[in-house]
Amino acid sequence: MTDAEKLVRSSREVASVIRVPGLDNKVLRFDADVNDESKIATFAKALDSFFKLDRKHLKDAVERYLAVEYDYYTRENGLIADPEINLWESLEFQDLNLVGRSDVIYVQLVAESSWGHAPIQIIFKNGTDLSRLSEEDGHYACCDAYGLEEAEDRISDLVENFE
Repeated sequence: MTDAEKLVRSSREVASVIRVPGLDNKVLRFDADVNDESKIATFAKALDSFFKLDRKHLKDAVERYLAVEYDYYTRENGLIADPEINLWESLEFQDLNLVGRSDVIYVQLVAESSWGHAPIQIIFKNGTDLSRLSEEDGHYACCDAYGLEEAEDRISDLVENFE
């Protein structure tokens, strides 16, 4: 049994914490929403894939979309955007969750921001592909949140439409 499988299995039984390599081994609360014993290996594979992402990869994948979210937040709330803000550094990561849907596993990072936004979720499909960055709203895929077809579940389409 791999370390990831042990983590997934143990999170089913008790509240867990996990060290995230791509976040400088920061300890986060951890939950894997796996109810079927036969799916543990699939969840563990997504977690292993996510653990291969280093800090630079995570930051590079997220920054553009985080800037869009920040811009949207400031405009919607009548605030003036701070041109000096380091958005990545403004995040305080708190939770890492795994959720499965059919044959897809979503890795959800949840963070508080220093700029007052509600908790932010950063979702990686199967642990590697950034698929959503938004206010934490219970939707793990853009197609769910916006009523899109599964084939249209691409974060870049939504950002390009917003910009």
